[in-house]
Amino acid sequence: ARELSHPVNEARNLVAEYFRNDQGYSAAERLNYFQAADLQLAGGLPTGIPRDYKLSGMNRDYLLVRYQDEWRERYTGEVSVLAAADRSYSLRAQGNYAISDYYELRLVLLQNRGERDSEFGNSPVSNALELSLAANF
Repeated sequence: ARELSHPVNEARNLVAEYFRNDQGYSAAERLNYFQAADLQLAGGLPTGIPRDYKLSGMNRDYLLVRYQDEWRERYTGEVSVLAAADRSYSLRAQGNYAISDYYELRLVLLQNRGERDSEFGNSPVSNALELSLAANF
């Protein structure tokens, strides 16, 4: 993995990282995997595919770009995109609001996109929105 990190100022950070996974699949191997999975799932027989499927493991090459920022010491935000060699991607946007020294409100949007036979296009979750309140004592 190679990382290029550039702190814009103390509160902002921009990171670009290239990751090579030698255990990932080639385009042909990935297509064969998804076709075999489709056949097994269509047959209705018990299969370990949902249990064995792991995101960020199907491709050999990935690029991660992440931008973080902070405003007025109470608000933080982050946007990151993880793109795979098969042109699928996972977008994550997060915003935090520090209500006090002990409570934080967090909003997270996750979006996975890609073609039918791509890693993130086959993700079990395509869109997710999470709102949470964290208490740290």
